[in-house]
Amino acid sequence: MKLSVAQIPLLGLSLLVGSVVVSSLPLALAAPLPRGSRWVEVRQVKGEVTSNGRRVKVGDRLRVEGDRISTSSGSSAVLAADDGIGIINVAENTNIAVKSLKTLPDGSKTTRFYLARGQTRSKVRRFTNRKSSYEIETPGGVAGTRGTEFGVAVSPNGKTTLSTVQGTIAFSAQEKTVLVEPGYSALIIPGQPPTTPRFTTGDTQLKLQILDAANKEQVRVTATVDPINLVLINGTVVDTGGDGQLDTVVPIPSDRKIILIVRNPLGNQQVYELQVPDSTGTSVNPPK
Repeated sequence: MKLSVAQIPLLGLSLLVGSVVVSSLPLALAAPLPRGSRWVEVRQVKGEVTSNGRRVKVGDRLRVEGDRISTSSGSSAVLAADDGIGIINVAENTNIAVKSLKTLPDGSKTTRFYLARGQTRSKVRRFTNRKSSYEIETPGGVAGTRGTEFGVAVSPNGKTTLSTVQGTIAFSAQEKTVLVEPGYSALIIPGQPPTTPRFTTGDTQLKLQILDAANKEQVRVTATVDPINLVLINGTVVDTGGDGQLDTVVPIPSDRKIILIVRNPLGNQQVYELQVPDSTGTSVNPPK
């Protein structure tokens, strides 16, 4: 994957900006199964991907409630449901677990995952049985569909954001449900109902301000992003508020480079590289 960058001088530091799109990623877990049992199979693995504390490989299967996939920084996975219901692309720094895999007496199937943190993109085929369902639960709410393509992102504070590519998603929390149509996004703050869906702009711009370092080892980062986006600093997802505001203090690496990634629920992202000088000043990234 190529990243074109352009260096932009800033007050007290330099900023490198480039755009990348997260492509289809990889998945995994296994053991002998009773006939008729359901499972989710790992189809691709990149980097360090674990399940229930062990490294996974292609062909491994998740099959019971609590079986989970965790990806580290720079790693990814692709999962596939047993009957071809759907594919899940699991991005780096993500933790997703099986919540329910059931076949009901009427032949319908319920497939539910729990996304504790990170970002996934699902492509789900239309169901032949109208009672079948596919859902992703998060600390903030539930996204449910019967056939669509959509992305979900979860911040450490539980803020959940959703963007739809095809089909319609029922996005629910606090006894309220909104329908998110193709090309629209919505978000949920834990303890609050989902916001009214709005047009997905695809904006991954970071309006950045670097303040004076508290000491020689740490620098304070304040910024604003589109509220639906995740922000990663040096490989760690950091909290942003419902208004997209970020305010955090991070260690200064030995090479004095701070990598910030702004990633939307569909996996599209923008990478910012900050070179922190010996004497940290204040800087704001230039307008588009």
